[in-house]
Amino acid sequence: QGMNFVAGLLLLVSGQREEECFVVLCRLMDSPEYGLAGFYRESLPLLRRYLRACDHLLKVLVPDVRDHFIKESVQPAVYLYQWFLTLFINCFPLPMVIIIWDVIICEGLPVILRIAVSILQVLKESLLNMHFEDIIKFFKKMKTYDDEEGNLNAARIGQLLMKHTEHVIVPDKTKEYLTTEGEVMPMDSDELWEVGPGQSSSNDMQSELNSNGWMHPSGWWSSIT
Repeated sequence: QGMNFVAGLLLLVSGQREEECFVVLCRLMDSPEYGLAGFYRESLPLLRRYLRACDHLLKVLVPDVRDHFIKESVQPAVYLYQWFLTLFINCFPLPMVIIIWDVIICEGLPVILRIAVSILQVLKESLLNMHFEDIIKFFKKMKTYDDEEGNLNAARIGQLLMKHTEHVIVPDKTKEYLTTEGEVMPMDSDELWEVGPGQSSSNDMQSELNSNGWMHPSGWWSSIT
């Protein structure tokens, strides 16, 4: 479902050092700050928690994109399943994935919520102008970068995306919900999902991205260079 992509990336970045990869993979699966094994257990318990938490964050931070997806019948399986199960490995160019993974390794698994929200904030303008089939094609095309300096540009985009990820705040009680076994609090509690006063709005982020030349009608990669 996704573990093979994780193992493959570890082998790639380690220069095929299998023992080292196995140790890192075990830590990613079992340590408290990652606990990735919950993504791959029967019934995908941890994945379901992350999907629920992400949906609530999208409701607060990019409600127009969320509503548009509902209107166009774009299910979370179209994008979030692959983003989370493979930790973005099967979704973006490799240089961008490596930068995303640096942040995941340093900050822990919950940062993937901030990354997912940031991506949709960045893509908001384009996504709102697409219908179902175009949205599906758009997400599939994000894995490639057809340009003679594609690797360099993808890395730069990854760095810019991670910079803007810092503006997305996941409430502490949401993090607690992600890491605590059992239903320890009401899943629809306003307090659980409340975003603090320091949270940047999606409009603020969109304006800054436009000023950096990121967004372009032909696609989300285009004009950063």
